[in-house]
Amino acid sequence: MGSPRKADPAASSSVGPPGEAQDAAVAVSLALGLAEQRKPRDWGRVLAVARSERIAVLGWLRSGEYLRAHAPSEVISAWRATVFRADALARAQWHHVGLLVDRLQAAGLHPMVLKGLPLAARLYSYVGARVPCDIDLYIPPDERAAAHEVVSAAGWSGWAGDAPWDAAYAMRQDDRVLYLELHSSLTGDILTHCGPLPIASALWEYEGTAVRAMVGDGLPVYLAANLAKHVPVPLISLFDLETLWAGLDQAHRTASMTVARTARLHHCMRWALAQANSLRDVARGDRAAMRSLGLIGGQRQSVHGHFRLARLADSPIDAARVAGTWILPRASRKSLRHARLFWAQRLRGLFKRRLVVRRDYDLVAEAANPGRSLLSRMVEPNIPATRASGSRDLPWHAADMRRTL
Repeated sequence: MGSPRKADPAASSSVGPPGEAQDAAVAVSLALGLAEQRKPRDWGRVLAVARSERIAVLGWLRSGEYLRAHAPSEVISAWRATVFRADALARAQWHHVGLLVDRLQAAGLHPMVLKGLPLAARLYSYVGARVPCDIDLYIPPDERAAAHEVVSAAGWSGWAGDAPWDAAYAMRQDDRVLYLELHSSLTGDILTHCGPLPIASALWEYEGTAVRAMVGDGLPVYLAANLAKHVPVPLISLFDLETLWAGLDQAHRTASMTVARTARLHHCMRWALAQANSLRDVARGDRAAMRSLGLIGGQRQSVHGHFRLARLADSPIDAARVAGTWILPRASRKSLRHARLFWAQRLRGLFKRRLVVRRDYDLVAEAANPGRSLLSRMVEPNIPATRASGSRDLPWHAADMRRTL
């Protein structure tokens, strides 16, 4: 395939009313710690964008003083409540990650945390900064059957997928629902023809709980492939890649690009890095950068993930393989019944939408998918607005969460 283009075709030449675009730029600038670059039209809309794109906590960490000095009191209170809900979610996830990893290891299995809390601690020195939708664990393919038994016995209920492909589980815990995904491929169903990516891990420990988390030269490539598959890509994922890449020296960047080429994910990697690098241009209000991220008026817009991945394929054969997974995903090829169920669902979806995926900030303040609206399922705490510094406002700062090799 040819060289990847920076912008998705769904992004038209119009970015909508200047005020709407400006509020999205402010949300990005706050998360980058460049608070004074843009002035908002509507602080409530800035918070809606930040929540929907999962960068509200990062904005509070990096621009908390500016927020408390300039935002209306009701926005400050709502923003603080968002931070505390994310903190509570991080606490709950860390607790259950520890319990589950202990159970899996006791059964002789070898789980590895993908992204999630260890990545947030590494990148932002605070485990709640990323507001992860779920807990992602890598399980070696030959251990998936045993892992399913352990996970089910621990109280997690499977609701989508099964081995050897991605499988999703859920657990109701007090006033919230936690989600878990088990993976046995770092590239997933759609990109199974790519890779394999090198699997390297390091031990992360906090308050007596230790888990192995993904590290190494394959991590940026994994994040890039994950970005390319999702629509619309939440901006926090771009911040992850931008922050991780900025912290690598040239030798490790070169090694990661070599991994991407070997895994036939070179175009995905270049596209993802271009998207991540455009964040600072968005913060400055650059219209072309906004269009490249699909920030159009009051929406995020993106082409369907399969079309993007076909466009970013490293070869025509790989593009054809991506198209094949759109016609019939590998997980649905096990029987005629599975294929029929998939196409019944696909046809219903085609009548509703799907060539272009949109996230409307006016309609969505938390998360676009009700099944993943974790923060909205949590009780709103009664937290008074204060002028304390950002880091001291957080009840569980992870400065002492340490990595040991």
